[in-house]
Amino acid sequence: MKTKGLGRGLSALIGENLDNSEDGQILHLETFKIIPNPNQPRSIFNKDSLDELTSSIAKNGVLQPILVREVEDKKYQIIAGERRWRATMSLGLAHIPAIVKDLSNNEVLEIALIENIQRENLTPIEEAESYKKLIDQHRYTQDKLAEIVSKSRSHIANLLRLLHLPNSVKKLLNDGLISVGHAKLLVNKNNAEELASIIAKNNLNVRETEDLIRQNNGFPPSNKGGSQYVEYKKNEDIKALEDYMSQALGMMVRIDPISNEGNKITIICRNLTELDNVSQKLSGAII
Repeated sequence: MKTKGLGRGLSALIGENLDNSEDGQILHLETFKIIPNPNQPRSIFNKDSLDELTSSIAKNGVLQPILVREVEDKKYQIIAGERRWRATMSLGLAHIPAIVKDLSNNEVLEIALIENIQRENLTPIEEAESYKKLIDQHRYTQDKLAEIVSKSRSHIANLLRLLHLPNSVKKLLNDGLISVGHAKLLVNKNNAEELASIIAKNNLNVRETEDLIRQNNGFPPSNKGGSQYVEYKKNEDIKALEDYMSQALGMMVRIDPISNEGNKITIICRNLTELDNVSQKLSGAII
């Protein structure tokens, strides 16, 4: 018997015409007999989006059946369509249209992953965790995953790297407060949490984030493409020295790193009088 292949054949199971699949008889199952998939890739269900779906189902019913498989105790586990089931449950409906399939654990996870990716419902961290699960538990290679989900291998590799971020940074990414572009720059940074907080608080773009990291590493910002200078949090000694020099000169003084071993001192003169005053003070100090 030829083993059913994964990947391409799944489109018949998760496409718009589920009722046309070869064993796709639509049943109306009791909602209380249906349970969520514990390996569902998506853990975050947007309330507004779910409310919209609930309103639509209240008016029009469930237009597309969910996909389930039979499990123990005469229950059915959701393979695809958990949002439709959740909306149906919230409306108190007794039945939901469903198609029952006999699928392996690998196929269930693969279908759930692809369905969510195609509908753009997964956060980057959820997508990465799904890839890791397929790799760790089901021995998929990155090349195989790339073929299954129609993504590049580099896309999968880059997302997997995000799993090394601290949990607080992952949360900012899941909440949309930082982007994948930001997060990629923070991987393996010792102070990733502090940097991520600065990025989210100041709504920095990726170019500004690159400058922030450069300055954090002791280098000046690139200033390419009109990138705005971002002041990284200075240590207390540097700030105390800035305050001391500003009071001594009577004008603002900034100290910024320009290399791993050097710093730049900037004296801000608002007019020619202040410039003349600082010139005299510095001349006197030199003499």
